[in-house]
Amino acid sequence: MEILINILIILLLYLVPLIVFTKTITWHKYSKLVSIVIVFAYIGLLFIVPSMQGNILPFILIVFMMFRMKGESLNGDYYNYRFSIKEFKLANGFRYALVGYGMVIVVSIITQLLLFAFGIQAKSQEVVEVLSGYNLIEFLIAAPSAVIFAPIVEEYVFRYVLFQKIFRKSLTGKGGFLISSFLVSIIFAIAHNNLSAFGMLFIISFYNCYLIEKKGYWYAVFNHFFVNVITTSFLFASKLMQG
Repeated sequence: MEILINILIILLLYLVPLIVFTKTITWHKYSKLVSIVIVFAYIGLLFIVPSMQGNILPFILIVFMMFRMKGESLNGDYYNYRFSIKEFKLANGFRYALVGYGMVIVVSIITQLLLFAFGIQAKSQEVVEVLSGYNLIEFLIAAPSAVIFAPIVEEYVFRYVLFQKIFRKSLTGKGGFLISSFLVSIIFAIAHNNLSAFGMLFIISFYNCYLIEKKGYWYAVFNHFFVNVITTSFLFASKLMQG
């Protein structure tokens, strides 16, 4: 099961951005050759870059694609999903994130009660375990991956590509929104491979589907960022207290 989930993660988080990149980005000269070089360089770097920092590669592709979208005046997605950071209002971001985190707390409590009632002992998320095992310097090096790169990459893949460009394209209306959000959120939670966090991850994803559709991409990113920052801050404080 774990092998299948790892394959799913590679396909979604690393290959989907690469596929979108090669399909949407063209170059003035030697377009095919440049694309081939980028693909081979990207795949080669995946084997070199440490796993905790691996998402910097799709992050770079996604940021580049957003800049290119900005330059395409007829690109409807850039405006429909508000990819312009200028449209993001920090006060609103905090307001939506606090609502989201309130839901996360409630769902997490219910999940823990259910696990306790059924006598199930679930481990922490893998990224939390990895960060917990790092010394302070290693932790500070790896933290941006969880706090910055992960929200931008995962919201692009799950909420923009899967939710908007695949599911919502064929599932329209309010019913389509609910079904699409449910499907994406199930995939999102499964991809993180953690039973104790399944409900929390599901609700984060479902809420972020609402945010990207109604408020824009960066509000979904900020909500994801907010949750990750709180978790990472607790881990950081724990390390400081340990000396």
